[in-house]
Amino acid sequence: MKAVEEFYNHSPLWFQNQMVSLYGVFWQWLRFGGGFKKFCGQISERENYSLPQWHEYQHQRLLQLLKICSEEVPFYREHWNSRIKQSASEGDLAAIPLLEKNLIRGAETLFVREGHGGIFRQTFKTSGTTGTPISTTFTLSEIRESMALREVRSANWAGVSFTQPRATFSGRIIEPNPDETRHVYRYNSAEKQVYFSAYHLNPSTARHYVDAIRKHKVVWMTGYAVSFYLLARHILEQKIDVPPLKAIITTSEKLTPEMRIMMERTYGCRVFEEYSTVESALFASECEKGRLHVRLLVNLVKWARWLPPVCSAHINR
Repeated sequence: MKAVEEFYNHSPLWFQNQMVSLYGVFWQWLRFGGGFKKFCGQISERENYSLPQWHEYQHQRLLQLLKICSEEVPFYREHWNSRIKQSASEGDLAAIPLLEKNLIRGAETLFVREGHGGIFRQTFKTSGTTGTPISTTFTLSEIRESMALREVRSANWAGVSFTQPRATFSGRIIEPNPDETRHVYRYNSAEKQVYFSAYHLNPSTARHYVDAIRKHKVVWMTGYAVSFYLLARHILEQKIDVPPLKAIITTSEKLTPEMRIMMERTYGCRVFEEYSTVESALFASECEKGRLHVRLLVNLVKWARWLPPVCSAHINR
């Protein structure tokens, strides 16, 4: 991977865009391949659930997860005694001991479900904001279900879709030269996605971000809340004309009322907030009335340390 990064860093701009697009082909398959549309349909169907139906659905998913932990996850299978396993089979979370993070660090493979997921498992690390980062393993099915959740209950609620041209602010270092002032983004043609560099954003580069929105006919944007806010501030100060957008969905950082007001004024569209974790243990998205709705656990493979806060969460919709 390091050799690939070095090759990318020393390649000309046009070839970097080709590499980004090639990676985009794989990433598109990984997230939106077989099963994605089926998950979207199931999630959309649950939009009309009554509160009793939500409670029943939540209870059945909880029982399913606890059964997997008891029988197929090495750590729980070995450390839970018969009493705890019986409580798990009944869905009694209060009887299950809480798991400390220090038990997970260094023994992460013991929390991965055995014989499930095949060779295409993907591992992602948490940000580490509360301590040492922790690795989380996903199957293809879980990745696609988590993206279906974002599509139906975040993007669609904002009136957009991942199938439409979008721009993204994330932590990717797409421009290796820290002093670059013009080429502040890369284009993933496979997904019609503009990758904005969060590291090159300043008053002198603001116009190039707007030019990218116009050039690639961006419909909506998603990513770091602070980056979109800072870009909005530079745009207002310089009176740069912004092409019309349908929505902005912020992630990773808290969206304050002041940030929302400035962004909506600058971009001329509604700003929606989204909250999730790398583990897909918790997901919340904003509806048209400005309320955040908590979603049920998506990832059923391993991390039962999240069980009490997630499975006891109030399901709003």
